[in-house]
Amino acid sequence: MTMSKRERYVFVAVAAAVLLFVIDQLVLTPYLDRRQALVELRQARQKQLDEVRHVLGREQRLRRLLVAMSGQVRSDPSQAEDQILHLLHDFEGKAGVSKASFQRLRSIERYGYTHMTFHVSASGRMQPIAALVYLVETAPVPLRIDEMEVLPKGEGGEDLQVQFTVSTLCRRPGAEPANGRGGVAWSTDIDGGGR
Repeated sequence: MTMSKRERYVFVAVAAAVLLFVIDQLVLTPYLDRRQALVELRQARQKQLDEVRHVLGREQRLRRLLVAMSGQVRSDPSQAEDQILHLLHDFEGKAGVSKASFQRLRSIERYGYTHMTFHVSASGRMQPIAALVYLVETAPVPLRIDEMEVLPKGEGGEDLQVQFTVSTLCRRPGAEPANGRGGVAWSTDIDGGGR
């Protein structure tokens, strides 16, 4: 049985459609799916690489900071405590606060360093309190304000009472650096991180 010209066109069109469908299902769709998966994998790996580069860059910055601070970090905890107490006393006078008190809270030894924490309390108006906090934050030695609380004092609320904890590091005498290579070791998990 011979097909008419019209039937042949219909047959060729149907065969072409079936062939295109088979090519799409067997070649084109798997290729596009695989390509999309590879693009997503490349983006995920690029993101991981960027995160690793960020961490390595941060480590280098922290190492440079520690090397720069090494001349300021005392090797004797009692010397470091005296230095901090003298600084805080000077800051009290410069800022103009009153009724200042300083007390050592704790001392933790980790990674070849002694991490000392002090409690500071003072009274005054807003400007002297702000000046005291600024002086502590910009001190020439490694100091960090860990917690701070400012409360109104008196009837009018013009006078304030500030209480904060400040911490510092000092090297333990004869302590070997934690990385074991003679370089500076740093860990950001000492009570929540470095300054």
